[in-house]
Amino acid sequence: MQKSEDLAIEVSKALRDLFESIGVAKASFRRTPELDGLINRVFEFRPPAILGLPAGVSLSDLEKWKTTAVSQLQQLVESEYTKPINALLEYLHSHAED
Repeated sequence: MQKSEDLAIEVSKALRDLFESIGVAKASFRRTPELDGLINRVFEFRPPAILGLPAGVSLSDLEKWKTTAVSQLQQLVESEYTKPINALLEYLHSHAED
């Protein structure tokens, strides 16, 4: 249980740092509809949801489930986290001199 609690604390700290950084960006950059949209996209993260295993699964079914769950999680992280954050960073970088 300690590992999951530690992970929850670390995730909370990372989110706090992310949202503080977004606050600094909002205060430091001229507000535009494009910037607001990029910021809102980051704030609208969809949390991961991993379905539990059905009762009585075999070892081979467990391996298939794990492979599928990891793949789905990787796709979710890419679309819900990586792309929105990268788009915001690209915008901030390209407008840093404005």
